[in-house]
Amino acid sequence: MKTALAAFSAICLSLAFAVPPVPAHEGATGVVKERMMMMDGSKKSVKALARIFKGQDGYEAGKVAALARDLERSSGKHLTSLFPEGSLEQPSEASEEIWDDWEDFIRYADDLDKAARQLAENAGSGKDASEDAFRDVVKACRGCHDEFRED
Repeated sequence: MKTALAAFSAICLSLAFAVPPVPAHEGATGVVKERMMMMDGSKKSVKALARIFKGQDGYEAGKVAALARDLERSSGKHLTSLFPEGSLEQPSEASEEIWDDWEDFIRYADDLDKAARQLAENAGSGKDASEDAFRDVVKACRGCHDEFRED
């Protein structure tokens, strides 16, 4: 169990630092800026949740649910709507693969939506009941970034 938790923590940390800091948004405009700002908010939510699930911060059901709802609001159709075809202008970090594999991109966005919703629903049942849903959030984010984000 400790090995699994250590691996889970490492994944959370790597995901939390996978998105560059705000200065990378310099020069971004329109939908590219909007989605970069949204991703910043998601990054903050994931980092806060990672601290909770690693035991660095106390578990508060209301806070976990609120952070999960923040993620839910920036997933699914809302997320995909911020990626109109060809919106690659700098400083976008989106890969052209998004539009080549649009169905996979939608699947990741929907997976995030489902996992975030499940996390919000499970929050009141405690940390143990919520941990799998948080792992699914991390899995959806990581998978999408690995496949569709430029390095």
